[in-house]
Amino acid sequence: MPRFNPKPLSKSPQDDAVRAKYKDAPWFKDLHGNYTHFFLPYSESQLREMGAKFRWGTPFHYDPMPTLRSATTPQLWISGGEDYEAPSAERTRRIRSLMAEGLPFTLSVYPQAEHGMTLFEIAADTGERLSTRYANPNPAGRPGTIYFRT
Repeated sequence: MPRFNPKPLSKSPQDDAVRAKYKDAPWFKDLHGNYTHFFLPYSESQLREMGAKFRWGTPFHYDPMPTLRSATTPQLWISGGEDYEAPSAERTRRIRSLMAEGLPFTLSVYPQAEHGMTLFEIAADTGERLSTRYANPNPAGRPGTIYFRT
């Protein structure tokens, strides 16, 4: 199986060209995360050629619920309430529904945290999130984590 060799969007002149071309597009500021920046340096035809050779494994339309329903091992799910990469509202709904079915899950939500359990501030000049610190489950004088247990 050929391996996909991503080029990070900050290392090459081609990446700089992509950034320069799209930097003012309204959607460009929202491109971040684990995968998006891997694809930006490539043209559509290059992506299609690579995609034909790459075995994707789990499809993007995968439904995890049947697998989760068959779980018998206790699980702890930790979620950031402000997670853009894996939005927590739907995950929280699904995990709580499984808990209501009696599955041995515990769900912990850090309401102001993003994907990596980091807290953030919004930059005044760019509107971007700036990670400032890791979420603390018991910050002094502030509510911490919201727990849901079976």
